[in-house]
Amino acid sequence: MSYWASPVEANLCKGKDVALVGAGNSAGQAAVFLATLVRHLYLVVRGQGLEASMSKYLIDRIAALSSVTLHTDTEVCELLGSKQTSLERAVLRRRSTGELRRIDLCHLYLCIEADPNARW
Repeated sequence: MSYWASPVEANLCKGKDVALVGAGNSAGQAAVFLATLVRHLYLVVRGQGLEASMSKYLIDRIAALSSVTLHTDTEVCELLGSKQTSLERAVLRRRSTGELRRIDLCHLYLCIEADPNARW
């Protein structure tokens, strides 16, 4: 799991499926950057859309990317993997309906503008 998408992290998932959680400008910039490198990017947003928290130019750029799937009204409720393979998939939950969806991925990025609890 990463809190930012630098070229170092992007090389870890080049050509693979990843998810990015967030709806602000930092998430939008990371999504645009990653989408050019990964096979597919799942953009997970708790709210109803991006308009309230992201600049229009980023929304337009993301909408033009065929490698991005936007999941609004959605949260990550489970991560699955193993010590041998690391992260393998995530379970997404639609907040309004409770509907679950599993997605295969190798990396999860958090761009939620919160202070991570990462004092390890």
